[in-house]
Amino acid sequence: MNLKFLSLSVYKSKYIFVIFSSLLILGAHAGILQVNEKSISYADGAKLEVVVDQLLIPPLSYWPATYIRNANSQNDALLLKNKILEQLSQLDQKNKGVLKLRRDIERFKPFGRININLDPDWIRLRPTANPRLIGDYQIQLRSRPKTIEIIGLTAQSQTLRFNAKVLHSGLVDRDRYQDWAELNFIYVISPDGQISRIDNAYWNYREVDILPGSFIYIPISSNQLPDSMENINDDIAQLLAAGEEGKDD
Repeated sequence: MNLKFLSLSVYKSKYIFVIFSSLLILGAHAGILQVNEKSISYADGAKLEVVVDQLLIPPLSYWPATYIRNANSQNDALLLKNKILEQLSQLDQKNKGVLKLRRDIERFKPFGRININLDPDWIRLRPTANPRLIGDYQIQLRSRPKTIEIIGLTAQSQTLRFNAKVLHSGLVDRDRYQDWAELNFIYVISPDGQISRIDNAYWNYREVDILPGSFIYIPISSNQLPDSMENINDDIAQLLAAGEEGKDD
């Protein structure tokens, strides 16, 4: 069967949400790829490469910040957010750093990405990275971001224009740290979902690569956390790695 795909040549919005779903037609499974009000159908679902090939549209093809999700992954991200908010509510509510972090998490709208690399070159070179999509999916395309964000236990969250490929400890102003801020390391969350814990003590000065669209998270000091919350900083980094819905610079 020859598959005829819709032309996707003109977009005015910075974000495009693509919904891919499966349905039953005459007893055989078929897929629907919906772009706004347009849709196509094809038999037997879709290989990831087929879907991605339809999305290779400059300048919206910044693959590190292109996300795919289904209902389960979105729900998992929302549950994680609620868990974090519940834990933060059990900490000292008079502490400015805790209150600031809680506001950051409340404002964050997780996309709920599935950890799949949508870079077409990556997929073509690795057959195991080209699964068949079964069920309902949504893809968010994003153009190349121009900023990075610093959130967590700082006096104020910051959005910085991205103008370099390296991060050094001087980028994070320690004088702006709130009480309870961790002084020895920070988290860097790349738009492709990679999480790095970077030593940030004065004696551990180093430079690391960073992508536009990254988050820098200033965590809570483990000395201030009860044993039951020892993983809360890792959970917050994981939430940020789920991607942000409709994020715009």
